Amino acid sequence: MAYLMTETGAELVHDVRRFCELEVYKQSVQWDREGHASEHILQMMREMGYYSLTIPECYGGLGLEAVDIAAVLEEIAKADAGLAVSIAGSNLALRAVLAGGTEEQKEEICGRIAEGQIGAFCLTEAGAGSDAAAMKLRASHMADETWMLTGTKQFITNGSTADFYVVAGISDETGTPSLFLVDAGNEGLTAGAPEEKLGIRSCDTCSVDFSYCRTPEANLIGGPAAEHDPKHGMKAILAALNEGRALMAAMAVGTAQRAMEEAMKYGKERKQFGTAITENQAIQFRLADMQIKIEAARQLTAHALQKMDAGMDFSAEAAMAKAFAADTAIEVTGSAMDVFGGYGFMTHFPAEKLLRDARVFQIIEGTGEMQRTVVAAHLLKEGRR
Repeated sequence: MAYLMTETGAELVHDVRRFCELEVYKQSVQWDREGHASEHILQMMREMGYYSLTIPECYGGLGLEAVDIAAVLEEIAKADAGLAVSIAGSNLALRAVLAGGTEEQKEEICGRIAEGQIGAFCLTEAGAGSDAAAMKLRASHMADETWMLTGTKQFITNGSTADFYVVAGISDETGTPSLFLVDAGNEGLTAGAPEEKLGIRSCDTCSVDFSYCRTPEANLIGGPAAEHDPKHGMKAILAALNEGRALMAAMAVGTAQRAMEEAMKYGKERKQFGTAITENQAIQFRLADMQIKIEAARQLTAHALQKMDAGMDFSAEAAMAKAFAADTAIEVTGSAMDVFGGYGFMTHFPAEKLLRDARVFQIIEGTGEMQRTVVAAHLLKEGRR
């Protein structure tokens, strides 16, 4: 009941599992209470290359298959979903550059991430979530060969800790979305206060304000070719989101898997009427149904990523995986709380945190309704499956 990984991927998952056992599980509850992960753990993750998993081999990466990456992120999400979301946020920025950038931009960003830097993908705004084209941030082409960005992005993962930002804004050249690289520390770039979130509280999330923020002309992702192509920016955005959705599905699976395992562990220890509650067939069936749905979500995710690796269109499959895995995470974490009974509602047991963490997967990188819209559009276009 797992992904069919390469030997390299399996070895990496083993190392990640060991890392999580030593460094993450015991501290995760504290990070949840404090609303942020420790600087120590984030630095360790940078040094161990967890933010650079998706760098292609041609740019110095490990050459992992997509299912290997998904398995690693699932393992990290089992330990703490917020840490996995932080990795995914940086990967979104990288994927946008890989999808739309020039060779120089791809080499630069891959090199920076390989050195331990992390990115943030700045797309969402207060009035532009699912409808990305409704964004208000403006990018003005200036006479001194710079672009000036003006506007605010909201709910940005790694918003205050990123070393670089990939920012979506409406270009005055095309009137459509374009993407820009902006370095942390740029004048006019200000990260807001940390958001107080229901779940994934170890993950850095905040607004990012761009107040007449200038970035060099060379930082337009895609270079001159993108300057006059009204579709270039949106193509790169959608390419990043497609991969991001599939990897988010893997993280939802990890959260659900942890919930099932915690429920099973508790059920073996909890005695009612003189026997462990896992001796009760009703509990056995509950656990079995949880695992069946987890594995179905896992294989939907694997199918989407296998199509991506094959160079095929996988947008519908990514949407299906994301929608189903997110719903599964909610259902399974809720069932786990039922197995815990009254203790599941208590903060010193893991069930309530897992339920809070799971909720984000129905929202982040496109709501469940948006995923179903994508699937329906493919169905109506193709006319059959």
